[in-house]
Amino acid sequence: MERPALSLLVVLSPRTSLLFVVLSCASLLWSLGNAQIAAAAALPPVRCANGSTIGMCTINNAYGVNMDGRPCQLGRVFYPRTEDELISAVVYASQNNLPVKVASATVHTIPKWYCPGGTTGVSIITRDYKGISIDRDTMTATVDAGVMLDDFFAYLADHNLTFPTAPYWAGASVIGAIGTGSHGSTLQFKGGRMGEYVRGVRVVVPTDEASGWVGVRDVRGGDELLAARLHLGLLGAISKMTLEVYPLWKREVTYYNTR
Repeated sequence: MERPALSLLVVLSPRTSLLFVVLSCASLLWSLGNAQIAAAAALPPVRCANGSTIGMCTINNAYGVNMDGRPCQLGRVFYPRTEDELISAVVYASQNNLPVKVASATVHTIPKWYCPGGTTGVSIITRDYKGISIDRDTMTATVDAGVMLDDFFAYLADHNLTFPTAPYWAGASVIGAIGTGSHGSTLQFKGGRMGEYVRGVRVVVPTDEASGWVGVRDVRGGDELLAARLHLGLLGAISKMTLEVYPLWKREVTYYNTR
């Protein structure tokens, strides 16, 4: 004889029913919001009318949403590939007395630090400026402003080297991660903060007309180096950083069955 199907009827109180509806709506709105953010984030951070880099440009962060909900307008965008091109971008801003901000390819920040302000500001995107060099005698690596964390670690591994710490997400630039105090979680070497391993910084700063509108400083010690280890983008346009690196080691994870 076939057994009857089992039915389950749940009776909710009016208050519980209302709470269930509210939570369901909140979950739906959260999902839609995440979908909108994901769709916006798939767009390039900098967008200019007619593909130009002069006028009618806006910049967003990696999430595609500015923190204050208002677009950040730009007067001009530069994509330097070399230090000379980075210097030229700073000269342009200095000559014209324009605010300027430097950002990586992903513009990975929630605060609106990447926005120069106004409608005529200059944005320098380091997407194409990403060289890496290694000095085995001093066990250091020098990275250009646009080098991303994942590319940095892959390059070091190809040379049997590594860097002892990093944040969990590799989609930020090395110099940007250091400048915002990013860290991992190690007690070895000098600890988990990336900035502790900075040996030197090369930074481009604006000057007056008598000095050619721009200067390049090599910082190797003292208070300036301490400041560079948590620069927050306030010291100038950082061109290069020199970091301590270490021989590549083997990581091993062992699973113990305690049953």
